[in-house]
Amino acid sequence: MKTADPSRKLRGCLDRPDAATYLSISTRLLDQLAGAGQIPRIKIGRKTLFRVSDLDDFVKRQVQKPSLEG
Repeated sequence: MKTADPSRKLRGCLDRPDAATYLSISTRLLDQLAGAGQIPRIKIGRKTLFRVSDLDDFVKRQVQKPSLEG
C-alpha cells in the first residue's frame, strides 16, 4: 500500500499562506474574506485549502466598472 506524500498538495488548491500570496493580501484578510463567505474554503481537519479557480473568481468579482457620470 502506498502512503501519500504529505508535502504534495491537492491539485488546483493552495494552503492559506500560498493563497494569500496569490492574492497579494495577508493571511488575516484572507481569513476574514473566507469567514464572510466571499471566498470559499475547504477544511480537512485542521488544514484549510483554497481552490485557485475560487480565488480567480473572487478577483473577477472585484473589478470596478467605470461610472458613466460625466
